[in-house]
Amino acid sequence: MSTTVRPSISLSSCRFCSLVDVSVRCLDPSATSSSVPQILLFILLGCSSLVLRTAQYSAPLSWLRRQHLLPLCASGRLSELQMLVLANTCASEPMELGLDCAEMLLEACPELCALGNLRCG
Repeated sequence: MSTTVRPSISLSSCRFCSLVDVSVRCLDPSATSSSVPQILLFILLGCSSLVLRTAQYSAPLSWLRRQHLLPLCASGRLSELQMLVLANTCASEPMELGLDCAEMLLEACPELCALGNLRCG
């Protein structure tokens, strides 16, 4: 019998308010559960005092759509973000992000100078 322990993630608690650079890499190809989106949103939305400059997130991201990025862009919390890399580790299922998402991120993140891996396949 195998038991999987999933972390309880609360966006209201902030334990890393001084975090500036973050890199997360998930090597489990079956990690398409609800915890992957929760972790991504937790890192990118963080708490109100978080000033993130570099964010790299490598995981199965075939679930990621434009509507998932809308709250992130509307939050205003990424005004200092300089680099964003979203790398989909699931080669068989591409992300469905395109030029409209890149433009939306560029508008929401005026300091952004590096945007990576938003390819469709």
